[in-house]
Amino acid sequence: MQKSQLLPIPFLLLLMLCSVPVSAKQGTGVLYVYTDTWGGIEALTEPPQGNYLVFPGQTIYIRIWNVTEVSAEKFVTIKIGWTDTNGNSQTMFFYDVQVLEQFGVRYIDVPAWTAPSNAKICTTSTVHYRYGNNEYVAAGQMSNIGHMHFVVPEVPFGPITSLAATILALYAYMRIKRV
Repeated sequence: MQKSQLLPIPFLLLLMLCSVPVSAKQGTGVLYVYTDTWGGIEALTEPPQGNYLVFPGQTIYIRIWNVTEVSAEKFVTIKIGWTDTNGNSQTMFFYDVQVLEQFGVRYIDVPAWTAPSNAKICTTSTVHYRYGNNEYVAAGQMSNIGHMHFVVPEVPFGPITSLAATILALYAYMRIKRV
């Protein structure tokens, strides 16, 4: 009996997926997101990972703190990757952003950015910084990679009350339909 020739195909697919090069290295800079100004009121985070919650249309101020890969006063390119409502990957670039230094700590203040109104809800956005041919992804405070998640502002009653109202409405609909 002949062995199936299909066995190598999954192995080849796995090999192809594992060999895809990653363009950005893990950076030492840690992502911080503020809602009023750099170093001001920090944006809401989602426990336990500490992902920042960003509303489409909201202006945010991004700081990458403790950058060790680039000297102070050098200029870097900032890249923010996000997904639009059609599922297309989008990128926002900020060119010639200066690396600053305070008390011996280097950091980058990204120009104020208004999150796109067509950002897909519940998707992740990452922040990269590039100097020369080297690109780094900003780290998170509680994870290896810092993330921003696009979310819809909560309804005035909060998520628990909204869920309870939805369940009660479904129950009422089912009762009425049964009668």
